[in-house]
Amino acid sequence: MTDAVPAWVTTTPAGLDGDVVERVLTGHRQSWWEVVLADRRGAELRPLDGVTGGSVELSATTTLRASGTLSLADRGQGVDWLSDRVHILQHIRDRHGREVSWPLGEYLLSAPTRAYRSSGSSWEVELSSPLLVLSEDALPETLTVPAGTVVTDWVASRVASAGERPAIDPSTAKLTSALTFEAGTTLLTALNEVLAAANYWALHPSPDGTIGSTPTGCPPTAPWPASWQRATGPSTPPPGPATSTPPAHPTAWWPSPRAAARTSRR
Repeated sequence: MTDAVPAWVTTTPAGLDGDVVERVLTGHRQSWWEVVLADRRGAELRPLDGVTGGSVELSATTTLRASGTLSLADRGQGVDWLSDRVHILQHIRDRHGREVSWPLGEYLLSAPTRAYRSSGSSWEVELSSPLLVLSEDALPETLTVPAGTVVTDWVASRVASAGERPAIDPSTAKLTSALTFEAGTTLLTALNEVLAAANYWALHPSPDGTIGSTPTGCPPTAPWPASWQRATGPSTPPPGPATSTPPAHPTAWWPSPRAAARTSRR
């Protein structure tokens, strides 16, 4: 394994090299989530108290690419279910106190369900990636994107107009012919088709909550060296892709190929 560590991975103490990080991730270790409440623009507000469990599912074949659930004991946290979001971070610590952490993404909160028991009330909440905003935005009328449009500029402006934070790799590539979308087409579908015309990956949620896309000739988010490889066997794999060739849709920035990552308490 290379000594370089992906930029989105943090270590304690700082500066651990790749070999040490691999030993932390594959040896005896303790794992837990940190859940932080954020506002509509992704600015962190405070740690979210009362989290008792949850899951995150990562899939290259679903519309949102990332979704999940969160279980909360009701402690009057003052969550605005209509606008607040959460940032989820994975932490792993070995018996020597060395810690490796990385983000699992930013999620919108929806469909909160409250349950009452003798011990108190609790919430079950659905988690969705920021792509939900684009997937629920249907075009009110026919939209034509004219030939000569700079693809990345147009897509970034539409993502920003929807209230999300674009992170599209810039390019001077232009549409060679006009693209027309019928009324009722989702904004996400239209944006992805425009990107495909310039040989860009479909939009994907990034670890920091932005919505990104890169040319298909590059790894989707590419903050890691290509020589990072997943560990074999039953142990937890180190963060990074199994290969430098990206999948059909980028999900490689997540550290594990497993379908779900679950919380464990300290």
